[in-house]
Amino acid sequence: MSWLLGLVFTHHSFLVLIAAAKRMSTAARRMEEANAQVSSDDRVDGDWFARLNDLAGLRP
Repeated sequence: MSWLLGLVFTHHSFLVLIAAAKRMSTAARRMEEANAQVSSDDRVDGDWFARLNDLAGLRP
């Protein structure tokens, strides 16, 4: 029975890793989109910083 409990925790850990990978992929895509919108004078706005914080995991 303990092997079943270990399997459940392993499966749960796998699902957590998959969810984290999806969040990071989405954050990276959004950061790329924000970078593409930066003006030619390289000034960024609050949205760019929000995307950077999201990419760094500083926002839920």
